[in-house]
Amino acid sequence: MSPVTIALVGAGHRGQKYAEWIAGNPDRARLVAVADPLPQRRERAGGTPYPGWEQLIEKGRVADAVIIATQDRDHLGPAEAFALAGYHVLLEKPLAPTADECRRIVAAVEDAGDPAHIRSGPAESLAAHLAVFAAEQARHTGTVVTVPAA
Repeated sequence: MSPVTIALVGAGHRGQKYAEWIAGNPDRARLVAVADPLPQRRERAGGTPYPGWEQLIEKGRVADAVIIATQDRDHLGPAEAFALAGYHVLLEKPLAPTADECRRIVAAVEDAGDPAHIRSGPAESLAAHLAVFAAEQARHTGTVVTVPAA
């Protein structure tokens, strides 16, 4: 199984934890893009740099999945956009700061037909997300995949 390609939106503390996990698990995941307003955070995370998620989404589909690790108040825009663009979305908790924004994110994911995953806990739990992603890909393509243990 080839590594899952990932775009990272938000390269602050939470985002860096994901980037570190991805860098340490090249057989499972590969960071291909990072969107963050601060150049030093983009550089530290790795991947093709973008100053914001808007510039990244303009490029079209560049990865299998996106991790949204922005400030909680900034989840809505990228979550809606990446879900509707066909990305498999891993969204940091909480989903959003208001019930209305939560409903909008859920609607975007349902409209796209691909489940979003709300992560909690350390970045190491990304392994579990990758296993779910692989299983869903297999279900859609009819292929059999082997997911290495965490």
